[in-house]
This record gives sequence, C-alpha cells and structure tokens, in this order.
Amino acid sequence: MSQSRVKKLDQVLSKLTLALLSLAVLMTFLTKNQAAVSWLTYLLIGLVILLLILSFVRQWLLYPKPTSETQPILLPKVKGDGYAINPHHPFGIFLYLLICIILVCGLFFTLVKK
Repeated sequence: MSQSRVKKLDQVLSKLTLALLSLAVLMTFLTKNQAAVSWLTYLLIGLVILLLILSFVRQWLLYPKPTSETQPILLPKVKGDGYAINPHHPFGIFLYLLICIILVCGLFFTLVKK
C-alpha cells in the first residue's frame, strides 16, 4: 500500500464530498427552476456513485488482506469510531455492489419518470 496513493485518494474524496455538499446547498436556492434542479439531481446521484466506488478503492488499499480464511464482515474503522464493511470479504463486495445497483436504479427511474 502506497501512502502517497491513499493521500491523493483522500484529497479526491474530500473534494468530491465538498462538491456534493455544495450542489445540495445550491439546489435549495434553485427551487423555482425545475430543469436546473433535475439536472443537479442527476449530477448528485452520479457524484454519490463515484464517491461510493472511490471509497471502496480506498478501503481496499487501506485495509490489509487477511491471511486466514475466516474474516469478519465488519471491521473497526481506522480513523474514528464505528465499523466499515470489509472490502476483502465476499459479502462485503456484494454489499457495495448492491448499494451501487440501488443508486444506479434510482438514477434510471428518475430519468424514466420524466
């Protein structure tokens, strides 16, 4: 694991999170312009999907691959309190894919609804 790679990925994730929050705030001011709100919604969902994929890559790089056959589905977070989904566990990969599929379906149904 390269520390510089994780550091660069952390910077990208921080900038994406800031962009996501900025767009969400911008949407509150554009409530009268429905076309702009719809495009911002699509952009927000796309950013969330990108953020999810990049966080999975970050966790894959940060958490070491287990040496034994048994591995937990939830791991204690490296920074802060709480737990994170184990990216090396088969069910953990399934959970990430499931979340991504749900977001893509949400985007698809939002586009079809129009």
